[in-house]
Amino acid sequence: MFGSNVCWQNAYKNLFAGCSEILATNDKRSRLAWHLSDCFQRDSGRPSFPHCDSKTPIAKCLRNLDDLAHKVYLEFYLETNSICYQLQTHAFKHETERLVTELKNSAQYVEDKLDSIEDKSDCLLQNSKQISESLESVNSHTQLVAQTVKNFLTRQWPEFGWKWKQHKHEFKVEKFMFQRFFLQERLMQSLVRIG
Repeated sequence: MFGSNVCWQNAYKNLFAGCSEILATNDKRSRLAWHLSDCFQRDSGRPSFPHCDSKTPIAKCLRNLDDLAHKVYLEFYLETNSICYQLQTHAFKHETERLVTELKNSAQYVEDKLDSIEDKSDCLLQNSKQISESLESVNSHTQLVAQTVKNFLTRQWPEFGWKWKQHKHEFKVEKFMFQRFFLQERLMQSLVRIG
């Protein structure tokens, strides 16, 4: 009956109420019949109804109709109950479809964001593993260099042995500072690549 014609839906929406409220008062029921009759007139190629302001009594607006338009209005007035519920069902279905589509789009957006976060997390984890491996390598090389230096100095200057023990603590502090600096540099480079 209504097809995709917006006029019928607007007739229902113009009253800003549900069918139980519309049909409970004669004025709202008459206004719905007026709007529906106007839609029918337009759809059938007949002249549309004259404007009827919501503050003007409907009886005064009806005086401006010819006999044929008045009969159309009367037919719609008698059928407002069933037509109102049909319009309400159609409006509910349309709104439900709109909300489902909106919900689907929101869910897709969230899924895309989660995928992006997962990808970035994987990249960050991989970079963290590389940094850890690099630090282990630096630590091994640092210990090897320290041992080589100690061996060399002990062979060249035997009296160095006691000084080595004395400065061993200072060497560990410097080694820790070097590793920390190296880690910060690698982390900054990784973050720049991710960003």
